[in-house]
Amino acid sequence: MDNTSNTKKVIIDIHFATKDLLYRAYMPFLINGGLCITSKHPYDMDDTIFIRLKLLDEPAILPIVCKVVWLTPVQNFEYGIGLQFIEDDEPAKNKIENLLAGLLNSDRPTATL
Repeated sequence: MDNTSNTKKVIIDIHFATKDLLYRAYMPFLINGGLCITSKHPYDMDDTIFIRLKLLDEPAILPIVCKVVWLTPVQNFEYGIGLQFIEDDEPAKNKIENLLAGLLNSDRPTATL
């Protein structure tokens, strides 16, 4: 049975202009990788999100299909969602991890867990 038929299908353009911003948003602990982003719009768990991702000053736009796996409770800060990359061999994951080489094992804080 396909449970995705009732989920929203959304396209979001995301640009991480610096490695620091990308580091703070990247979630390497998710299967296939993922990103934590802020949003003005509420989403539901398992919503399908299509991202057009631009990294740093590179001209290429990376298309990524994601699903919502985490919702930040709305309190006195911005609403956020955790997006898990769906594809097993996601080229964006490899690109992000290459850009963040040497930072992924850092103890610097992130916007994620």
